[in-house]
Amino acid sequence: LGMSGDSALGHVAEECRSWLAASSQALVSLARKVFLPIGYPQSVTPNYISFVRAMSLQMLFSHISRVLATQAMLLAVGVGAKEALPMAAVTAWVLKDGLGHLLAI
Repeated sequence: LGMSGDSALGHVAEECRSWLAASSQALVSLARKVFLPIGYPQSVTPNYISFVRAMSLQMLFSHISRVLATQAMLLAVGVGAKEALPMAAVTAWVLKDGLGHLLAI
């Protein structure tokens, strides 16, 4: 308790850095366990990351395409005002679909 103000502040800053380093390591470890296969990288072919990247981009653009198609369909059948109601419907649909995919992981 006999630390000066600068010394105490330096100690707190060092503890924060240590906590952040440990937290980031734990987060990376968790992400690897969740998203990478057991035994990675020995258990997969060399092009695994390229394949996963391509599939992820394909899924992203597929979802964007569905959102735009749904919005166009709602506008075409005359659902509500051009600005407000279709955007609310599409937002609700995206949230529902997005949460469904997220929870499926």
